[in-house]
Amino acid sequence: MNAMRDFPFCTDRPVALSGREWLILLGALAVGFGLLSAAPLMGFPASAIPPLLFLGMPLLALRRVAGRHWTVLFGPIGPRQVAQLVLFGLLTLAHVVTRNLWVSAETHILNDWSGFLAAFAFAHLPIGPDPV
Repeated sequence: MNAMRDFPFCTDRPVALSGREWLILLGALAVGFGLLSAAPLMGFPASAIPPLLFLGMPLLALRRVAGRHWTVLFGPIGPRQVAQLVLFGLLTLAHVVTRNLWVSAETHILNDWSGFLAAFAFAHLPIGPDPV
């Protein structure tokens, strides 16, 4: 297999990372995930900070432990990669729209059935003062 087509850190000349450096990377990822998970709900400008930290902290840790080789993760972007970006974006939007339609339809069906069952269950209750 061509070494250029392989994963960047699995080529015939990988960047050697020690166990301590891997722990630094995993720790940065855990801290970023913790910040993302524990962030309170906020408005738009402030709500972008936790996801950016979730992405940025592991990348900064990788830059620290891998030195100048951290950029091998990011290859050049050509027309083929742009087409793939657009395709996956459209597929994601199509999935979100169709999933929301299914959830909406299932909710209406559930509401219709629950209303029917409630009407059926309460239909035999006595209304007047005389018990049946």
